[in-house]
Amino acid sequence: MKLKIPIWTNDKEIIKYGLKTGKYLALDTEALEWLLKEKSMELVKDNLRKKYIEV
Repeated sequence: MKLKIPIWTNDKEIIKYGLKTGKYLALDTEALEWLLKEKSMELVKDNLRKKYIEV
């Protein structure tokens, strides 16, 4: 977290907490793949919010 880089995990609770608090960004495998395909960080975050918070 000190380096301010995303955490790669598939733990839903870690991802949700990071999105809700903004203390860190946790990515699942799909989100990581999106970033590797050069999708924007905002698009990836929006997708994560839809997937984990707006369920």
